Amino acid sequence: MANLNIPILMYHHILDKSKIPKEYQNDLYVDIFNFEKQMEYINKSNFTTLNFDELELILDGKVDFPKKPIIITFDDGYEETLNNVLCILRKYKIKIVVSLVTDFIGKSNKWDFENKQIPVYRIINEEQILKLVNEGVSFVSHSTTHPHFNKIGYNELKNELENSKGYLEDLLKKRINAVIYPYGEYNEDVKKIAKLAGYKFGCAVNSRKRYVLEDLYEIRRVYVKGSDSLFDFKRKISGWYLWYRGLKESR
Repeated sequence: MANLNIPILMYHHILDKSKIPKEYQNDLYVDIFNFEKQMEYINKSNFTTLNFDELELILDGKVDFPKKPIIITFDDGYEETLNNVLCILRKYKIKIVVSLVTDFIGKSNKWDFENKQIPVYRIINEEQILKLVNEGVSFVSHSTTHPHFNKIGYNELKNELENSKGYLEDLLKKRINAVIYPYGEYNEDVKKIAKLAGYKFGCAVNSRKRYVLEDLYEIRRVYVKGSDSLFDFKRKISGWYLWYRGLKESR
């Protein structure tokens, strides 16, 4: 059986430190300098960055697992962040996965506007998406409107999962096999509908499962915080950390 514990990283914003709101410096915002150090470590430590298409081939037994696999995910598709990271990805030959809220492609982070302190950020448009595919960036669903999945009904969940998948498949002319749940929220209905919609993978943040890939619709990700030192980062992508976190959260 393939390795069930691989690090799947979660990022949102990568910005110059001067542009990070003070109240969020330890949260979803990572300084460009620190991000580059993290990617340099991944490269020098001989990790192999995967996307979800490659992961599916591995789990189906069609391709062997690399010795040190890792998946790097970015939620929401912020234009400034992707502009900031592109040269770093090229430098270290790293692939990333970006999840998109399809109703807001080419617009802004409207789902955040209930929180007055969060700035407005542009989301990449269709033309940029198609160009980024050629830069080792793959795209998956992050819903249609970024709702709280635990607070909406079955039919709305079905529309959010099916419509976002269909939009991306039409745009990219390929099957979309993964969804990253908004806010990391999921329940049994979410998992069931994601599977029925044709997804192979559903990613949260936390998970009640012992291993990262034990339940492919309840995949645990590693939250990389702005306050993480390089030592913290190395710890978070280590095998023993994944083992310990699975043991702790499955109790």
